[in-house]
Amino acid sequence: MMIHTILLSLLFVRMLATPEAPPALLVTLRDAQGGPVMGAAVIVLDRTGTTTLGRAVTDAAGEASFAPLPAGEVRVQVSGQLADGTALRQVGADARGVLVILGAPEVRLELRVEPDGMVIPDPATMIVPDLGIPFDLPTAALAVTAAPTLPALPIPTTVPPVVDEPTALGWPWPLLVAGGLVVAVLALIAARSLWRRRA
Repeated sequence: MMIHTILLSLLFVRMLATPEAPPALLVTLRDAQGGPVMGAAVIVLDRTGTTTLGRAVTDAAGEASFAPLPAGEVRVQVSGQLADGTALRQVGADARGVLVILGAPEVRLELRVEPDGMVIPDPATMIVPDLGIPFDLPTAALAVTAAPTLPALPIPTTVPPVVDEPTALGWPWPLLVAGGLVVAVLALIAARSLWRRRA
């Protein structure tokens, strides 16, 4: 399954005289048809998933809000069930919780529940696949209203030369063969002398 990492960062004007308040989080949970999912438990954990930072239950609008959080990166776990009794679940990389990077006074995380109960970030607004590409967070702010376009990976223009295995070690292969033969002969001589002493 595709690993999802949520990068939510909004640009804002920083006041020099007043310190920036810790970020708040608003989680919205909707079903596949776009209707709100009410009564689901939402737990916010630290990045490692070991410390609980907040708990809430989604309201009639499918929203759960959290006061300013002390951590810059959090994981959001959701549990409960749909109106038809289907249990909510998070799988794959999201099983420990959806990773959210907080970076604005209020960050919105929009989650969608598939008909089978699987909770995923809403693909229309939230998903950025984790490609292992490091982002400089202050300059890589993403708009959450549209799916971002990922940069194309560079294609190598040169092909590395084909190298034989022995020469890749820096030794010419005849020296390696000769060295192996010398070691084998010395081992045979040593074994023969030990055998003669015992006899």
